[in-house]
Amino acid sequence: MPAWESGALSPKRVEFLVHVATGVVLGITLFDILPEAKLVLSWPVFLAAVVGGYAVLWAVGKFVYHVCPSCAIAHFDHGSLLADRRNLTLLAVALGVHCALDGVAVVAGGGLPAKAEIGLLLGLSMHKLPEGLALGLLLLASGVSRRVAMARAVSIESLTAGGGLLSVAFMDYAQPSLLGATFAVVGGGFLYLVINALSGALGHQMKMSKLRGVTTQCLSCAGTGAFLWLLNLLHT
Repeated sequence: MPAWESGALSPKRVEFLVHVATGVVLGITLFDILPEAKLVLSWPVFLAAVVGGYAVLWAVGKFVYHVCPSCAIAHFDHGSLLADRRNLTLLAVALGVHCALDGVAVVAGGGLPAKAEIGLLLGLSMHKLPEGLALGLLLLASGVSRRVAMARAVSIESLTAGGGLLSVAFMDYAQPSLLGATFAVVGGGFLYLVINALSGALGHQMKMSKLRGVTTQCLSCAGTGAFLWLLNLLHT
């Protein structure tokens, strides 16, 4: 058994975390991110921002590399696509863009009237764990050591904090409409991640059954919605 398939970092366990995180991200997007962004945007601007966010990550995933290793883990055949150094570089670039935008989104959410960053932080926390583990799996499959795989995964994921820090300087000058548009763009990107994860679960051979995977996502999404509803009650 290859090292990347053994222990706590097994593909089956990562897939389970991916399904849970996908449901959480969908719930956060539908019940928190998009509604809060719409509060400060007109419908045309809101829809354009959501479509734009979806299109950006779609373009990166289509023409550069898979933008989310946890969502696209089913597309890889035991890391064979990562044997080339060029593929590893493209993966780092695509994921780095995704992480930096996540950081910008957290800061933008804090500037909205409803302080929508609470839900986003929950979604990102749930998403980053399987994302980092999946990235580690793919790096292990390419032949690097566990220590090197962990170091590279942490370095790339840390770009989330970098994107947030860079955007803090602009918070005092940004209008609510711009912050709302930024939040809507991130919501569109999250929809892309969810659809990509769902297509991976339905269209590829996974360690978990398709029915169990989709059921896990639905329960996770419903649980997230209930949690946000309870959170709103406590804040009112």
